[in-house]
Amino acid sequence: MDPERFWQLVDLLGGVADDTSTPRLDAVLQETDETHDFLVAVGAAVTRLLARCPVPASHGGDTAEWIAASVIAAGRETYERTLTAGGGLDPDGWDWGEAENLLVAGMTDDRDADEIAEEELGGRVGLHLEWKTTSVPDGVTSNYDPETDWFGDDPRFGHTIVHDPDWVTALGRLDEDAEFHRRRATIGNVGLHVVVREVSETELVPWPSADAVENVVLLLPASLVSAAESRVDAYLEALVTLVASLQDQAGDS
Repeated sequence: MDPERFWQLVDLLGGVADDTSTPRLDAVLQETDETHDFLVAVGAAVTRLLARCPVPASHGGDTAEWIAASVIAAGRETYERTLTAGGGLDPDGWDWGEAENLLVAGMTDDRDADEIAEEELGGRVGLHLEWKTTSVPDGVTSNYDPETDWFGDDPRFGHTIVHDPDWVTALGRLDEDAEFHRRRATIGNVGLHVVVREVSETELVPWPSADAVENVVLLLPASLVSAAESRVDAYLEALVTLVASLQDQAGDS
């Protein structure tokens, strides 16, 4: 794949690789049968960038590739300028939380349809779920590993990959609710996250700080969600509580 075509495809992301933008790229790659060549080019661009612009040791491994992917997603001019400048990559300077999507672009056919729907709905509604427990209820899958849980619940350091059909159902209901979209819009671009953990009570946590809020995490006790008669209702209640709490803090209604 020549560079011009590669960057033309990257431009479909609109500057950021996330759950909202990458489905557009996926569709084109599948239609043109360019997935393999594109991913080879992505891998080469990631390797080249990290060789010249390393990330901090705290963000090594897969996270380093996600950060590099976010630089690529920002477009050719940004990538080449960053590469030419050299020096370390500051994780705080790049929108890499969902940039793993770029590393598997075009491969959505290999995933379950519900997982794709979950990503698309989550991006559209602006809500994300994580189960950070060593055991999960039937129907829930999570790649959470307590041994690699170094950064706690700060969304800037990536996400635990989770799938729950009940979460998809809850998101679908909210997506059809015009009032919810109105309320969500009043919060702006703040990321909203629900994290299920082995905690004793529900807690609302701003990241990186209360004075500079980029994301808000609603911590939910695993026992509360697991014991609920309906996880769909438990999720909906949590999400409404999350949005309402933020509106109250901002003085909106």
